[in-house]
Amino acid sequence: MENETSLQERGNTVSKKQFFEQVLNTFETNAGPLPSSLEAQFQQVKRILQERSDEEIEQETITAVTQPASEQQINPEKISYLLYKAFPEMERIARTAEENQYELLQATNELRGELGLATDPPSPE
Repeated sequence: MENETSLQERGNTVSKKQFFEQVLNTFETNAGPLPSSLEAQFQQVKRILQERSDEEIEQETITAVTQPASEQQINPEKISYLLYKAFPEMERIARTAEENQYELLQATNELRGELGLATDPPSPE
């Protein structure tokens, strides 16, 4: 079934650029109207994805640390940084969606993995 296939599994040769485009498309298609701030973030990410090649996106998303944190500069146009900033709102939308929740949660969880974000700690209940 198509819905049960993850974004990553739809093609073993999906580049990170294509993956990010698919995540944005999943949200735009399934989430209904997005908050204006999130829509603006999506537009910025899409613009950058259009401007950069697959190779540039691949290089930009490598998470190996090559210098101390005190010497690292935050690049406000870095795809992973922009999606990291958008992630909490995307996750909130996915968790509260009344329709298409499966697709939104799946996209959110795959993005979480790609960005290297930890999952929520277990509830103490």
